[in-house]
Amino acid sequence: MGTAIIAIAFAIVVVLEYLTPSEYVFGYLYTGTTLLADSRLNRGAVLGITLAATGLTLLDLLQKCFLQEGGKG
Repeated sequence: MGTAIIAIAFAIVVVLEYLTPSEYVFGYLYTGTTLLADSRLNRGAVLGITLAATGLTLLDLLQKCFLQEGGKG
């Protein structure tokens, strides 16, 4: 049950982050999923979630930066 809650929360943050306009960045919401994972999962799983959250946030920022420049970058 714990991993399902974490997966749902992570999915909600991913959807929010990628479907919102470039003025909004929801990467900070990954903090909640990481803290939830830390209290319920082992160290390796928490590291994986942290790396995934970091990567997705950076990818979103790069995507939004690229789209703002109109692909000239």
